[in-house]
This record gives sequence, C-alpha cells and structure tokens, in this order.
Amino acid sequence: MLIEGLSSSTHSSVVARCRRAGVWWVGLAVLVAALWPAVVGCGGSTPAGTASSTEWAAPSPSILAAFERAAVTVGSPVYVPGELPVGMRLLSGGESALPLESMSAESVVSLALEEGRLDVLQGVQGDLGDVQGVACGTIEGRPAKMFDLLGGHLVQWERDGSWCAVYGLDIPTETLLRVALSMERG
Repeated sequence: MLIEGLSSSTHSSVVARCRRAGVWWVGLAVLVAALWPAVVGCGGSTPAGTASSTEWAAPSPSILAAFERAAVTVGSPVYVPGELPVGMRLLSGGESALPLESMSAESVVSLALEEGRLDVLQGVQGDLGDVQGVACGTIEGRPAKMFDLLGGHLVQWERDGSWCAVYGLDIPTETLLRVALSMERG
C-alpha cells in the first residue's frame, strides 16, 4: 500500500530506510502521517511530471570527482549523494544556487538540472538560529530539518560539530528530499 502523497519510488526509499533502522510498520505509518503534511506545506506539492517521473542513478564520475576534491579541501570524508536525477550536472566554477555569500562552508559542490539547482555544503559554521525547520528524516542516523530559505529549501543536519546542508532552488521538494536523504559519508 502506498502512502498518499508519496511517489512509489519515494515510498520504497522511506520503507527501505525504516526497515534498515528497525522501525515497525505502525511507527512508520504514524511518522509519515505526522510529518508528510508539514513537509508538503513547507515546500508545496511536486509539480506533475517532475520528480516522480524522473529517472534516478548513482552520481556520474565527474560529480563523484567533485566530491573527492571537496574531501581534500575539508580534510576528512564528506557526504556524497547516493543517487541523483539522471541529467544532473556540475555547475562550472563560481556558479552557485545558494544566494548566501556570507555563509561560511568548508566546501560547496553545485549541481544543476534543467529546472533548478542544488548546492551541497559541507562544514558550515553555525546554524540557522531561530529559523524554524520541519523534521524531514535522518541522514546516516542524524536528524535532518528542512527550511524555507531565500526562495528555495534547505535540508540541514549536524556532523561532528559543524553543519551540512543541501540547498535547492527551483527544484521540486520531493527531489531535494530524495537527494538529501540519500547522502552518505564517503
């Protein structure tokens, strides 16, 4: 049975993560029922024909190389997406989706699709302060929150005393969440 409002691929991903974490089906139903309306309200519904019909695959070699360079910059393993929409590409140097020039991150990998952009930030100093986020899942066991921020959405989680984030601008909420929740420390 599919959970209303989730595509079958997102539903499968949520179920697989919950099974690995040992969450019971009843707990899963309660969790999704409680969180999904808040997440949808945070970013709106997915436009027809976008994220739910997008094909997904492992990151391309050029994208993986960008994360390897980020690990060298940071001096430790970084989070890498486990899957991305097919057609996701690296933005050339200097381009960024994130309009937060003042945000201090140890590394930023900027990616793009036809309809929008994503920035993956590692080692962000400080958090978003009093801005209210919505719990949206876990990333390698760490709680993640989604925020409406500067015309886009940001999913943020803590790593060893600093913050990591995936920021999406003009990207469907479902796509942003799927990328963010697939992040794995390399």
